[in-house]
Amino acid sequence: MERTNKLSESERPVFPKRALITAGMPYGNKELHMGHIGGLFVHADTFARFLRDRIGQENVIFVSGTDCYGSPAFEAHRQLISKGGFDGTIEDFVEMNHLSRKKPWTPLTLTSAYFQPPPWAAPGSSTVNFPPRL
Repeated sequence: MERTNKLSESERPVFPKRALITAGMPYGNKELHMGHIGGLFVHADTFARFLRDRIGQENVIFVSGTDCYGSPAFEAHRQLISKGGFDGTIEDFVEMNHLSRKKPWTPLTLTSAYFQPPPWAAPGSSTVNFPPRL
């Protein structure tokens, strides 16, 4: 009896109709480093590309951004202020770090559809447009 390598219907993987993928969102207290990119973003990007190939690009959203809430950002801001290395608000500090984090995306061609700024940077802009795609 000849055996085929084809999977039966019950053995085939089942993919979702739509997918929302996110990479970990590092604190907004310092610049990205290779650990963030290689440890967080590359895996999520690879999975997003895989699912886009299987279920269609329009059905996969890959989201990331800056986690600008919490003590790491506030403490880094406080230390810079006390050393005289920065004279802006906490919002200015986190926004500066967020913008510096966008730079690595272009040369690496990571495919995040949304790399969101802190919430005070563009009020309502991302939350208004994002949910309808889900």
